[in-house]
Amino acid sequence: RSVLQYHVLTSEVFAAAIRPGRAIEPALGNGAFFKIEVRDGAPSIVDGRGRSAAIVATDIDATNGVIHVIDRV
Repeated sequence: RSVLQYHVLTSEVFAAAIRPGRAIEPALGNGAFFKIEVRDGAPSIVDGRGRSAAIVATDIDATNGVIHVIDRV
């Protein structure tokens, strides 16, 4: 449950609205944040500890929002 809380935003955010370098605070993440960066030519999510995950798919419609797939948690 605690891991999931770091991956939920309050509204749908599509890939086109996200700019590299912008800090994003998850709705349930207890004050944590992550940033979108371009690493090795590909978009990545980087958490507050500097750990990164590649974004492998974006803007997947779901019944409860939109999903962006990363390659690790």
